[in-house]
Amino acid sequence: MTISEVARWAGVSIGTVSNALNHPDKVRQVTRKRVEQAIVELGFVPNHNARTLAGGPNPTFGLILTGLDHGMTLQLAQGAQDAAHHKGFELLIASVDNNDVLENRYLDYFVGAQMAGLLLEPRADSKWRLGAEGKIPSVALDVRGDPADGCSVAADNLQEGRLGAQHGLALGRERIAVVTSPDPIRSLIERLDGIRAVLGSASVAEAEEHIVPMWRDRDSARELGRTLGRRDKRRRPDFIIGLTDVLAAGIIDGLLDEGVRVPEDVAVMGCDGNQMAWDGPIPMTTIVPHGYRMGVSGVELLTAELTEAGAHHHTFDLIEPELLVKESTVGRPTPR
Repeated sequence: MTISEVARWAGVSIGTVSNALNHPDKVRQVTRKRVEQAIVELGFVPNHNARTLAGGPNPTFGLILTGLDHGMTLQLAQGAQDAAHHKGFELLIASVDNNDVLENRYLDYFVGAQMAGLLLEPRADSKWRLGAEGKIPSVALDVRGDPADGCSVAADNLQEGRLGAQHGLALGRERIAVVTSPDPIRSLIERLDGIRAVLGSASVAEAEEHIVPMWRDRDSARELGRTLGRRDKRRRPDFIIGLTDVLAAGIIDGLLDEGVRVPEDVAVMGCDGNQMAWDGPIPMTTIVPHGYRMGVSGVELLTAELTEAGAHHHTFDLIEPELLVKESTVGRPTPR
């Protein structure tokens, strides 16, 4: 089905159909409805590739995510999709599974397809490059970018760490432990810095740090939980912060294996609001980074750059996190 057949069916010129698709404000309402009816009846699908080759707009944003194995990235994608549709744009989502080569392929593809703009969640150890090169309007997600390179939006990971440490101190816990991994992930480093800042200024009897091989290695965290659970209770931490919910879930599993009560003996919390890790026997306290709001903010920054043109100034938007208190730190609520 071609645009000429739509024009013939609606009794208008090809140019009128083109305007109805690309510039509906230029077409009278009665004519536009006739064209829309013809499109529906004929099952016409506009050829966006042909439109782009002809120099027309491609009303689509590209979104590149590091992976789809985390609750926050799914929330981020949902927020970006809802906001893009609200602004009149389509959204194409690509997951690169933490693969640099695949990420670069999608970058090149989205630039070559002349997308209206690009949203990118960079790998933890990668550099945001498209904004600096000026190939396409772009926004970095979940990273504190440099406004000189482009717009960016991120969760306040330092505050996430502070909230976790402050929660433990507010509960009167004195032997606090942190579980992290050697992965070079910005969010983990910043959360740990936030925790250290709070504990460093507080009179905490003990503060220890433990490292497991990987941030999503629940089995290793479970083994660490068993090791800590076998300690004499006077030497055992009474509050443990997993820098990811996966690590915290593993710690809870290991403590329960050793007969340690959570939270009566040891309170445990996570730090990244990952719903995909909330399948344990005890509802988990965590920090919600609001991935949905991050996706919405990214689209708003991108559309602002498109509409403001030369008057646009790149900005950085910091999303404030929220403490979500559950049974793993405060126990079950007492029935009335």
